Amino acid sequence: MIDGARRGRVSARARGGLGIVPARTQQNGYLWRRAISTKQLEDRLVQAHRPYHAAIEAQLSRLVERFGCALLLDCHSMPPPPAGVPPIVFGDCHGRTADSWLSEEAMAVSRRCGFEAGLNDPFAGGHIIERHAQPQRGIHALQLEIDRRCYLDERLAKPGRGFDRVASLIETLAVELGQSLIGRQFATAAE
Repeated sequence: MIDGARRGRVSARARGGLGIVPARTQQNGYLWRRAISTKQLEDRLVQAHRPYHAAIEAQLSRLVERFGCALLLDCHSMPPPPAGVPPIVFGDCHGRTADSWLSEEAMAVSRRCGFEAGLNDPFAGGHIIERHAQPQRGIHALQLEIDRRCYLDERLAKPGRGFDRVASLIETLAVELGQSLIGRQFATAAE
């Protein structure tokens, strides 16, 4: 997708067209007629990619400064998964981006909200949570994949009947997991 890019400098994901500059979608194929220049890539990095990550880092630092901990929920929309894959999949990069108790609590919250949930299969988490998580510093990050059928219409094109229910799930996850993190933070400090 990048004119003149060297093969060894990009990840397998980027070579497959799913990197910083997406070249394709799974459902619709390729997006562009020609590659972009390295100057266009640098412009995108400067104008969007780096500021986005800087904003996440700044907010997480503020939360840690104020509460001693922080939670990043990286929400994604997944196409309807194959049979056997639950409609909600949490990823913690196999325990690297969040303590196991937090991942288990996320799945329990999901079940209490009426959604079956799984962990790390088929999505274990990606760049955003790997980049920003620091559980040893109190910054936990979970990727949340949600089956589009849960909140879109039958054509998967517009908000559907389940939209408010999914919005409520995300809000409940943020509130309850945040409270659990803070509760553990204060319990540890009191010991």
